[in-house]
Amino acid sequence: MEYKKFHFSIIKNFFICSFGSLILRCITASIGIVTLRYITPADYSLLSLLNNFIAIVPIFLNLGLRQAFGLDFFHKNSYERSRMVQEIIWIYLTLAIPIFLLSLFFIQSINQIIFYGFASTVLLLIALICCFIHFFTELLLQVLRYQSKAFSLTMLQLCMTATTVVTTLLLVYFLRLSIMGMMLANLAGMLICLCYGGLQYYKKIRLSLWQLRPSFTVYAYYLNLGLPFVPSIIFWWILASGNRWFLASLSTMHNVGIYSLADTFVQLFQLLVLGPLSVSYVPYIFEQFANNKHAIGTIDAWNHRIMYACMFIGSALITVGFFCFRPILYSILPPTYYEAIHYIYPMLIGQIFLLGSYFALCYIQFFKHNYLMVLFVVIAASTSCLLNRILIPYLHIYGCVIAMTISYALYFLLIIATTAFIKKQKKLVS
Repeated sequence: MEYKKFHFSIIKNFFICSFGSLILRCITASIGIVTLRYITPADYSLLSLLNNFIAIVPIFLNLGLRQAFGLDFFHKNSYERSRMVQEIIWIYLTLAIPIFLLSLFFIQSINQIIFYGFASTVLLLIALICCFIHFFTELLLQVLRYQSKAFSLTMLQLCMTATTVVTTLLLVYFLRLSIMGMMLANLAGMLICLCYGGLQYYKKIRLSLWQLRPSFTVYAYYLNLGLPFVPSIIFWWILASGNRWFLASLSTMHNVGIYSLADTFVQLFQLLVLGPLSVSYVPYIFEQFANNKHAIGTIDAWNHRIMYACMFIGSALITVGFFCFRPILYSILPPTYYEAIHYIYPMLIGQIFLLGSYFALCYIQFFKHNYLMVLFVVIAASTSCLLNRILIPYLHIYGCVIAMTISYALYFLLIIATTAFIKKQKKLVS
């Protein structure tokens, strides 16, 4: 009975996250359209650079500590998880604060090198603060995901978004602060999450940062576990987005625009399916591994059966859904963008391999084979770059689509083959 109840909770959490993500995307898209009326194209370009800066810098500033936290989370009991949160925060603060202060000292150089002198000191200061607190907001959301608290996670994200929207309207629409108002609104949303996380930390952990200062051995352990994920995230970005740069250099900007529009439907799939899957199913299977270590082989075999069933169902739903909604796309898109419709279906089918990898990677991730996970991404990203370079001059956008699909398929197959090899070596029962 408990098994069936938990399966129902997986489905419930999946749809809560999926529906919440859809609402969030609609809200952010709507506010984005409204604010475009109050900023110039030049300001929008600077805003785009600042947002990319805020997305990329934390990859290096976090030093893979959140990924290390994720690898250890399901191997710990409740007290050990609280202590791990404490240690991770301490390590991050001792390493990130000096880097943050150094960045403030060289803020003008950063402006000249990255933003070509167009960003004001205040804008850069806001961006650096966002980069610094990004770790805490993401850590809190990560804990909620691993605890399968889909409703709390969705409500917190809605509160962050609502705060950002209200602050944006106040600062941009009423006070006419333009890009400054948008940056401050983004910071306000993050601060709401930070305050909620601080309150939860005080209520549930109640440990002073000074009480659990990690030893040098703990520093070395988490950095050794997390640092390989820094290049992994970079290569994952290359795998997911680098094809646009190849398309721009080997084809035309028109083709980049067409491909980017088709890719919005891929992002929708990730938003509505892959994101909710990481909240609902992945923590469940990790808990099963942790609680039944004597039967991990059997559990992973069951996990693979679920994986293939989801890949088949996903392929069927994508096929039926695309051909049902294709006439609607022709009615809502301008004729100049009709070409993008031809690429949506094969790009979505390529995502099925990425869907499968979420299931297939669970075993390797649970046993902390982090260097293998990095290797998989590096091989897939390198293959994508090579195929893009070869195919785009001849097939243009289709070359880009084929390269992406083959790379995701290779990533999936590498995980499957390596997992089978490891299980054979360990002689696990399945």
